[in-house]
Amino acid sequence: MRKGPRPKGTRGAVHFAPDIGWIVEEGSVRIFHAGKGELLKLGYPEAAVWDLISRYSREEEIVPKLAAIGDLSAPAARIFLRSCLRRWIQAGILLKTGGHG
Repeated sequence: MRKGPRPKGTRGAVHFAPDIGWIVEEGSVRIFHAGKGELLKLGYPEAAVWDLISRYSREEEIVPKLAAIGDLSAPAARIFLRSCLRRWIQAGILLKTGGHG
């Protein structure tokens, strides 16, 4: 199970919740919480966003890659990225550590 660096996401820092790990599968990412088991299965394109935030720390790095992967404009990629981050913060798998948004 993979654990990543603390992603410093969009417009403020976020990090993975404690005891969160994930497995990348063909076409999806399964997110687990130690002791609780599977929390979420992300299909494309959300799986691509998860992978990008685990690798890159800034929105400026993520948005162009997401735009290319999803064949989106930069503004649409930014909106989608922020939407995913909001949902995952609400789900408790990412934690907001500062900034605004």
